[in-house]
Amino acid sequence: MALGVLGVNASDVLGRTLFSFDGTSITVSGIIAVVVVLVATFAVSRYVRHRLLMSFFERRDIEESLQYLILRVVHYLLILIGIFVALNLLGIQLTALLALAGVAGLALGFGLQTVVSNFVSGIIIMAERNVTVGDIIEVGGKMGEVEEIETRATTIRTFDNVSVVVPNEDFIAKEVINWSHGDPKVRVHVPIGVSYGSEVQSVRDVLLEIAREEENVLDTPEPEVRFESFGDSSLNFVLLAWVPDPTARKMVMSRLNFEIERRFDEENISIPFPQRSVWFRNELESRSPAPGGESTT
Repeated sequence: MALGVLGVNASDVLGRTLFSFDGTSITVSGIIAVVVVLVATFAVSRYVRHRLLMSFFERRDIEESLQYLILRVVHYLLILIGIFVALNLLGIQLTALLALAGVAGLALGFGLQTVVSNFVSGIIIMAERNVTVGDIIEVGGKMGEVEEIETRATTIRTFDNVSVVVPNEDFIAKEVINWSHGDPKVRVHVPIGVSYGSEVQSVRDVLLEIAREEENVLDTPEPEVRFESFGDSSLNFVLLAWVPDPTARKMVMSRLNFEIERRFDEENISIPFPQRSVWFRNELESRSPAPGGESTT
């Protein structure tokens, strides 16, 4: 009605050509239809994922990592369908899409390789499921819990409550340590050196006793002590103990170190510091006798 008052025909406005693409006229009504289709596609995707699929997952008791993969794949498929429908409404033919793909291919050669690489890597991560949401991982020197896996990057929350966004390409190109893959329990290594002359059997017994008294150390597998080597200034041992969760690893190692220092002091077991012996030599060297019977020094 407002357009009629202004003397403008609504059909003329909606049918107005904005631009042409490969012989196809793109009109205002076509653009509006595309926007409506895309908005509807996102709404349908949200409803399917958050209502239908989540209800299905609850009934089937599907593990969280598999749920996440299914939700992402369904979302991308629905978006692709929506884009295809929108392009059909505009009247864009397959030949035009191929031409657009060629332009996109040129763009990839000028700087989008990383984006595509991260996208493909994200799909591989979600498909292989070597890294899943909730895992404790270490990549690029960063350790924490996987919070979210997107197509471009993965978000890790460190134990200092800091979110670190890691490009998915790093999970394919670099070494990734998954502390909770399969079995969550991990073994900690606590190295300790004692002075030469210490009773090694007594050292072993004390270390085992300390490990068994620590509440976060598992009884099975049992802790053990290994005599690693004869060092420059110490006899080197390592205490091996299993903990139920990788998040407790650092804390347990700290508590064991505190207790080792206290118990060794009680048992008069000495922990040496590095020692070096330096010898200085000061000799007066005579040169060969000079001609004429004289010598110089």
